[in-house]
Amino acid sequence: IGVVAWGVYTLIRKSFLKKELSARAQGAATSLASGAAAFFGTIMNTAGVMGMTFLLYAPQYAAASGIDVSAVGAAIWGVCISNGLLEAAGAVVIVVVLERVLRPVVASMRAREAKRK
Repeated sequence: IGVVAWGVYTLIRKSFLKKELSARAQGAATSLASGAAAFFGTIMNTAGVMGMTFLLYAPQYAAASGIDVSAVGAAIWGVCISNGLLEAAGAVVIVVVLERVLRPVVASMRAREAKRK
């Protein structure tokens, strides 16, 4: 999950670092990269959990849901689509808000650390 989020963030940030952008545009690029990393990291988590549920617990899932074992794949796919996309959207909102709030705090901490050296 972390590797996916890191890869998405790094890919997007590197594509924007090659361009000469204003500080505001760089901030927007960082927010975009953070939001995309949150989205794909969350989707990866949901796919992993629900995929393992299918592989390891399909009969138990069917019994608990009151469905036939042959329908477990479709049921899990439905959960992934309905809940997974909502979870990913929520993660994007939370991460982008936190990134924008914490960006000046981190910059201030880095400036203080640079003064100490």
